[in-house]
Amino acid sequence: MTDDELRAELLSLSPQEVIFYMCSHGWTITETTSGWQVLAYRGAGLSRGTEVVVPLDKGYSDYVLRISEALDTVGRVEGRSIVEVVLRDVQKGDDK
Repeated sequence: MTDDELRAELLSLSPQEVIFYMCSHGWTITETTSGWQVLAYRGAGLSRGTEVVVPLDKGYSDYVLRISEALDTVGRVEGRSIVEVVLRDVQKGDDK
């Protein structure tokens, strides 16, 4: 997949699709900050493990960067590539 193709795929994702995917794969949504981002974590105990920030507005000029960073972190925690997470699961609404 080329960088342009990945960018197009990332732009096609809604924040709600990403959040749905994360919730159905063991991530916990902790808060919405100022209505523009959601914090989520995966892990046990008080440390809460890995935290991810998901932007809620596709209108940001850096939306692709922000969503790719979030999905890259999700992929690393799940032991998968961003392409696997995006193409195989988030886009098809995989709920395990």
